[in-house]
Amino acid sequence: MSMRFLRFIITVAVLGWFCPPIHVGANSMAQELPTDSIIAPNVFTPNGDGINDVFEVRSREGNKVALNIYTRTGVLVYSITAERCRWDGYSLSGQKMATGIYYFTAEILDTSPKIAIKKFFHLYR
Repeated sequence: MSMRFLRFIITVAVLGWFCPPIHVGANSMAQELPTDSIIAPNVFTPNGDGINDVFEVRSREGNKVALNIYTRTGVLVYSITAERCRWDGYSLSGQKMATGIYYFTAEILDTSPKIAIKKFFHLYR
């Protein structure tokens, strides 16, 4: 009896007010990042006092990071790819974002397999 192998392409989308969609294709893999491999605050206060005025996400190893920031309803408000991803609390269109909870996805680039995380943080003005 010969064995047959099937090749599957799986796309996973998690939708809801708490989580933006993440798609995993045939040639990529998402896994949880160890907590000590990424640096990201859980609160930031862009009020101009010079303390915690910028939300910054970076990998501990210095790799490039693709960062997307979403509202609680899943609306993308900011996106950047850099070694140090910084956000000042304004949307891509220049709108000052309100105090509240925001969600972000961060994908550490230049790693195999791809490493991606999803977390939330508080913005206080």
